[in-house]
Amino acid sequence: MTMSTLHTITTHKKYRELLAEWAADNTEDSDQDKSGSLIPNATVLVAFRTRPPIDGEVELFDAPLDDEETDDEEERVNDANHDHGPRAKKQPPAPQPVSKIPAQRPPEEFMCGITARSRRMVVHVPNMTWKGAGLLHQSYPADVCFGPDATNEEVYEQTVKTPGLIDLAVQGGVACVLAYGQTSAGKTYSMMGLELAISQDLFSLLPVDDTGKTQFEVHVTFLELLGNKPRDLMRADEAGKNIEIREADTGNVHPVLQSTQVDSAKELEDVIVRCLGHRRTAQTSRNAKSSRSHAILTILLKNKTPGGAVSEIILVDLAGSERHADSKKHSAARFQETRDNNKSLLALKDCVRAHVSGAALVPFRTSKLTLLLKPIFDRKASRPTRTVVIAHVSPHIQDAEHSANTLRYVSQFKAIR
Repeated sequence: MTMSTLHTITTHKKYRELLAEWAADNTEDSDQDKSGSLIPNATVLVAFRTRPPIDGEVELFDAPLDDEETDDEEERVNDANHDHGPRAKKQPPAPQPVSKIPAQRPPEEFMCGITARSRRMVVHVPNMTWKGAGLLHQSYPADVCFGPDATNEEVYEQTVKTPGLIDLAVQGGVACVLAYGQTSAGKTYSMMGLELAISQDLFSLLPVDDTGKTQFEVHVTFLELLGNKPRDLMRADEAGKNIEIREADTGNVHPVLQSTQVDSAKELEDVIVRCLGHRRTAQTSRNAKSSRSHAILTILLKNKTPGGAVSEIILVDLAGSERHADSKKHSAARFQETRDNNKSLLALKDCVRAHVSGAALVPFRTSKLTLLLKPIFDRKASRPTRTVVIAHVSPHIQDAEHSANTLRYVSQFKAIR
């Protein structure tokens, strides 16, 4: 039986002793954890990431909420650039210390509930046995794991560059990155870092003809999906709301979106930053600016040579999953948003299970989210695909049960080979 947050707080000393005992008995085995490498030819790769704790974060666990929405581009994406190497002219703003709102119980000291290894993550889940408080050490395998000290540059190298996602798209395939996890776990920070890094590398990898001109046109669309309500992030006006998502007779899915052609890394970066400024956010008990929707950036590569195909890079920042304790203070509107988002995530899970089991029918038409991700699941697709799923988990032991559910959910993708 898993324990309540309050019980976790009152038994910190016991849990610290159990964590220290486990760490002493489970030093990282380099032969087991670091042997081998990512499988670049696999259809689906699985990555796990946990972030560092943020100052003042625990005070928000039981804090009162302000349900006012935010839609301020300057606040949403700022110029707090962190230089991680020559590639990064722009970087996503690092998670900032949260405002310390008075909690409804005494603040607790941070205790880590996650141990990251090279190829697995261990979640330390509080539970109760006949002997009293205990910890369940649940291990989940992945192709690569990132601990709290990992940078977006490292994540990009191992989840995009090493698996050759850009190269696959240039060759006519579909490359996809999905960021999944609990709200406040760092998905948007990761995805913005990947989006900007891809922007900076893409144009240098496009082949050119004898005159030095690229053989491709690069077009961009950016869709926000709140449950089953789509919105065009290219447009901040009313025309961008409630757009249609159509499946053509040919089987291709065509959202009615404004497409923008870009001719340089700078133009692509600017489009991404501007669209992210239009994304819907709201304050929750875990995040002062929580993304309340799925954000789907699609980079279309149109080969201009005769008979050239259209390929895609799809980058999906999924809405955060929320436990009941995180949503119980929501307003009716906010609760409905959470419900809609969870329905679409459940549909995604059903598609994964069907695909893993080898079912003849994968129900990707169940929701608009899975319909948009049809290239991942459609067994009749003619273009090669490769998907990287990055599961994000909170480092807090109070979130250990939710973290275990997240890693268990994403581990199912690892069976798709």
